[in-house]
Amino acid sequence: MMENSVITDTKEIIEKINQKIQDSNKKYYNDVLEFLNMLFNDESKSILKVKLKQISLNENVLETYNYIVKKYDLKKTIDTSYFDFDIEYETEDVIKLVLLLCNNLFEKINYSMFTIKVNGKKVLKIKLN
Repeated sequence: MMENSVITDTKEIIEKINQKIQDSNKKYYNDVLEFLNMLFNDESKSILKVKLKQISLNENVLETYNYIVKKYDLKKTIDTSYFDFDIEYETEDVIKLVLLLCNNLFEKINYSMFTIKVNGKKVLKIKLN
C-alpha cells in the first residue's frame, strides 16, 4: 500500500508542476500578445490574429518589450535612448527591428515572424512553428 501512496503523491506533484508551467506560459503569452497589440495598434485576442498592418514603434512599446525580456529572463534588451522618436526611420530598418524584437519574444512560445513579398512590398506574417 505504501507504494501506491508514493505513486499517487508523485502524480499529484507532477500535475501541480505542469499546472504552474501552463499558468506561467499563459502569462507569458498574454504579455507577448499585449506587446504585439501595442506595436501594431490592434486589440487581438490571439497572436496569430494580430493585424500586422500599422507599426507603432515608440518608447512605450520598447519599454514594454524590455519589461518582458527582464521579467522572463530573456536576451536582447533594447537601449531606448538610442532612438530618436521624432524622426521617421526607413521602413526596411523598422521591419528589421520588429522582426528582431518579435522573434526574440516568440522563441519561448514557438511562434515566428517573417516577411514575404506581396506586389513587390514586404509584408509581415506570424506562424506557429
